[in-house]
Amino acid sequence: MATKPTSLKLSAGRPSRAKEAAVPANVFAEKEKMVRVNFDVTKDEHTKLKVHAAKSGRSISEILREFVAQLSE
Repeated sequence: MATKPTSLKLSAGRPSRAKEAAVPANVFAEKEKMVRVNFDVTKDEHTKLKVHAAKSGRSISEILREFVAQLSE
């Protein structure tokens, strides 16, 4: 007897959208809305930032958010 192949559900878009939908809306009520920022760095700059993040036990995003928070208005 032949088995029916399982169907895969594929969708386009950002994987983070699915994560947001899976979490109840009230969880995000206290958080400020985030926006994505993209910019280019050299390979050496990226490596330096990544090593710094690993040594400090934080993500690159956390380091950059902390830096921006320290900027004067």
